[in-house]
Amino acid sequence: MTDLNPAQIKNFPLDNPKARLYLCRRKDRAEVLYVVESNYVYDAKTRKTRTYTRYLGRVVKGTYYTQAQYRAAFTKNGKIRALPDDAQLPKTRLRPTKHRTEKSLIDREKVKGLPQDPFLQFMQRGEHLYVFRRAYYILEGRRKEQRLYVGQIKNFRFYTMEEYRQKFNKNRRAAIKATHQESQP
Repeated sequence: MTDLNPAQIKNFPLDNPKARLYLCRRKDRAEVLYVVESNYVYDAKTRKTRTYTRYLGRVVKGTYYTQAQYRAAFTKNGKIRALPDDAQLPKTRLRPTKHRTEKSLIDREKVKGLPQDPFLQFMQRGEHLYVFRRAYYILEGRRKEQRLYVGQIKNFRFYTMEEYRQKFNKNRRAAIKATHQESQP
């Protein structure tokens, strides 16, 4: 790795006369080959020369990448990013996969009033069985997921979130029951 010549490196900034190769070796880590630009400034008060180093980029497998290009294409560990920052998400499938159908928590045909959307998914938290739809987007170069809760299932019947709150909200039922008892003599 140390016998590399800048002329052998693809995209090396040969127009910059101060650019040079710098091999960084750290204990228990892989070697990293940087391209740096060093400026030497003599300080008369301390009678010492200070070195100011600016990192221009890295060399990976014989190719030079600027710092911005490296961050966009590789992770901190040096692995190729699975999803580049400017990538478009894949289009949704026209049909749900067989795996998604097999993985489902509930049989769709047995639920009354369930919308006929094949992309609806189910999630169970405690005694509640939620019905939701997923949407994916990219924010700051990372893939994010947004869940839109459509409703809940109780006793093999589908209720929208508003219907479920009106019918099964314990606090509301208790308040209605209390006002009903107060109104009776």
